Amino acid sequence: MKKLAVSTSILILSSILIMSKPARSFVESKGGRNWVLIISPRTTQQHLDSIKTAWGKDSIILEFSKLKYDDAGKLIKIKGTVSANMRGGNASAKFSSENLKSLEIKVDDRPSVSVNGQ
Repeated sequence: MKKLAVSTSILILSSILIMSKPARSFVESKGGRNWVLIISPRTTQQHLDSIKTAWGKDSIILEFSKLKYDDAGKLIKIKGTVSANMRGGNASAKFSSENLKSLEIKVDDRPSVSVNGQ
């Protein structure tokens, strides 16, 4: 029981620390630059705005046409687009979720864009 409580505490603390970090624009890897955004019901409007601004500086346009939060402040519906224009190429994707659980948006500088989740 103690192990479960400790594990749960660590998971909650890790989630809080991740959510409180400022938006990073990209991650360098051997293959180039990569951007990843994971959107969950706990994702705030302020966090999405900071990512949108940071990614915009790297020629990635992130647009939200619908963001709906419930009375408890949890994100429940989302709809939007992401597009990248770099290295002389373009890539884009649409995303939406009517009952948001987790949505992952990945962009790399080839360019390529992928969206996974619900």
